[in-house]
Amino acid sequence: MKQFDLLKDDIKKLYIRLLPKTLIDAFVKADEEIYNMGETAIRIYFSCLIPMAVNIYYSTYLQSIVRAGRAFIITCARGIFLNVILVLILPIIFGGTSIWYVVPATEIITMIIALTLIKTNDTISSVIT
Repeated sequence: MKQFDLLKDDIKKLYIRLLPKTLIDAFVKADEEIYNMGETAIRIYFSCLIPMAVNIYYSTYLQSIVRAGRAFIITCARGIFLNVILVLILPIIFGGTSIWYVVPATEIITMIIALTLIKTNDTISSVIT
């Protein structure tokens, strides 16, 4: 049983190692430098998939219960405002490679906003539908 777990872990590590290269090859003819940059970027981007799903879920949920204003806030926060602000600010503060952290940061901040909007029952609804 222990050998099977070790084999499973090795397969998982191999898959995680090969997946970025496969994705990179789908879009560009890459050399080793591109692979190195791309692997890092893909891993950083994939780190935000759960917060991204939560944000989409809450936006859709709020629309379905006729809270369009709150859904609009979530959609604009993740699609426009936070992305633009973070694209402009992060590279200035942390350097050029910090651009890869814009999407995860946007999704995490948006998730906090979404959770706040979900928990604040009708306190905001008098201002925003």
